[in-house]
Amino acid sequence: MDLEQIKKNYANFDDLKIEHLAKNEVGGLNPDVIAILIDEIKKRGLDINLMNGIEAQTKELTEIEVNELKSKIINLPCPDCGQRSFPLSGSFIRTVKSFIIFTSYKKVL
Repeated sequence: MDLEQIKKNYANFDDLKIEHLAKNEVGGLNPDVIAILIDEIKKRGLDINLMNGIEAQTKELTEIEVNELKSKIINLPCPDCGQRSFPLSGSFIRTVKSFIIFTSYKKVL
């Protein structure tokens, strides 16, 4: 990995590309590349919250911190009805629709 070339590339990216990297792709970047990204954000005077977001995305949480976050989420009110009667839980719901199209052919002699 050529860090100097990465620095040059980042210097040539527009602000929107740098912001996109900071917001969406930090998790897949090498720590040395993240440092280059942070330097570029500072050099351009971009929003300081981008660096806070990078830190949040790269911070390794302890088991205690994970459990605290889980507890906070579970105890939130239901976003639909606002009630707190039951612990909040989340799931993915997917819908599959299938359509079968067929042709019937009948030969009459």
